[in-house]
Amino acid sequence: MSVRKFAVALATNPLETFPELWSSNVLVSEEKHVSRGYYWAIRVELDRYDYVNGSLSSTAPIDFYVMSEDDYELFREKGSFYYTILSRKAVYSSSFEWRVPVKGTYYFIVSASYGDARVKLMIVKSLKPLTENFVWLH
Repeated sequence: MSVRKFAVALATNPLETFPELWSSNVLVSEEKHVSRGYYWAIRVELDRYDYVNGSLSSTAPIDFYVMSEDDYELFREKGSFYYTILSRKAVYSSSFEWRVPVKGTYYFIVSASYGDARVKLMIVKSLKPLTENFVWLH
């Protein structure tokens, strides 16, 4: 499956496109308004070696980060993104695939640094990668 087809499938109806994804595997499927200068943090418990696949789109450029719980606490204290597992800067849309290194709590963060944004985000957990290219995409 191509990367673009994967992103389109997640944006439309991933459960129909990928039968191996059951609704219990959808961690986040939301649309939210994020005001400029604020962020949206999604807390997720993950097991070691889970594959996490996601897609996001926005009406304004946004920054997207994934970090561990310890790094999130440091971010809340210091106000800067020091240690991120994945990051994307100034994107309107992106998709990603990531394998969880250690069981624990992780935060997916959408930051509206450039202006108010309406963000659609879907994050799905699976037992195997859904694309041939197992990398951060775009």
